[in-house]
Amino acid sequence: MREIINTVMGEQYEDNLTWISTYKFLQVKADSFVDEHRRVLLAGEAAHLLAPFGARG
Repeated sequence: MREIINTVMGEQYEDNLTWISTYKFLQVKADSFVDEHRRVLLAGEAAHLLAPFGARG
């Protein structure tokens, strides 16, 4: 990671690295977004099982 930071931002930043982590998320899609009466069941943020990025804490 220090090598990547050095390449992207310069060597003055490579020692400022204090935390490294991997993040995995489950990406799924509903079989249907409406019920038998064509009412919307999932929409917008309510459709997320977990936001893929951000909102982790």
